Amino acid sequence: KLDRIISTLSHNQPACPQLYLYSGGDRVVPWQSIERFMAMQKATGRTVMSHDFKTSPHVDHFRTFPAIYAAQLQGFLDECIPVRRK
Repeated sequence: KLDRIISTLSHNQPACPQLYLYSGGDRVVPWQSIERFMAMQKATGRTVMSHDFKTSPHVDHFRTFPAIYAAQLQGFLDECIPVRRK
């Protein structure tokens, strides 16, 4: 079932940049699955940015590493939405 979901997701992604915030310490979603999915997205020409928090549990990255999480998100937004300087 998971393979079918991943296949559907990988073939129906919009052509916008993607940010993956994940953790090697996640016991619900293996980091290897995230990295395989990112590689598939990169192979289709999509812009992919990511950060592995290494130790934070599932969906706990912001609570565990708020400054790093915010910096990763800000960096992604800066890449996607460049600000025009006057």
